[in-house]
Amino acid sequence: HIPVFVLVGNHDELPTGVSNLENFRAVIGRVHFLINVPQFNFRIIALNNIIHPRGPNTHAEYGFTTGEIAYLRAQLNNNIPQNTVVAMHAPPAVGRWSTHGFPVDTATSKEYFDLLARHSNRVKKVLVSHIHAYDEEFMRKNNPVLLGRGIDYVLSGGAGAPIREQERYIWNGFHYVEFSVTKNRISSPDLWRVFAPPVQR
Repeated sequence: HIPVFVLVGNHDELPTGVSNLENFRAVIGRVHFLINVPQFNFRIIALNNIIHPRGPNTHAEYGFTTGEIAYLRAQLNNNIPQNTVVAMHAPPAVGRWSTHGFPVDTATSKEYFDLLARHSNRVKKVLVSHIHAYDEEFMRKNNPVLLGRGIDYVLSGGAGAPIREQERYIWNGFHYVEFSVTKNRISSPDLWRVFAPPVQR
C-alpha cells in the first residue's frame, strides 16, 4: 500500500514529431502531481521537461514549454512550504551533465532558473534522472548558471537501468536515494547502492 509516483521521461514520448503522452496517462497516471505533507512543511512539484522529438528517429529535445513554466510559476506562487522539492526527468546541461540534459540558454530555461532563484529559500532540492548514474551538483542562477553554490540538484538515474561505465560520475550503479524531512529542513541524500554488477548476457 505504498504509493508510487512516476515522472514522465523520454521513453514515454512517441517519435512522431508531436507530443503524445496518452499511453503514459492511460497506463501510469497524471503527468503532473503534487505531494503535500503539511505536518512536515513538505511538498514535491512534478514537472514535465520532455519536449516532443524533432522528427522520426531523432532524440527528444529536453526543456520547458511556456505552459510548463506557467504551471511551475503557479505552484511556486501558491504559498509553497518551507521544504519544497521540484522533480523532473532531464537535468540541466551544465557541469558533468553538459551532454545529457536540457539546454540552459533558452528563454523558458532562463525563466525556470529565475523562478527557482526567487524561491531558493524554500526550494531545497531538485530531483532529476535520465543519466544512468548517481551524482549531485549545486547550482544557482547567473549568466551562465554557476556551480558549487545554490540549490542542491540530485541525480538518480541508476535504478533498474544499465549504468554508463564510461561516465565519471559519483557512485555509478543501481541505487536509490533516501531523504529525511523535518519541519525545517531536508537532509542530504543517503545513497543506498547494490554493489553486485549486472549479469552480462
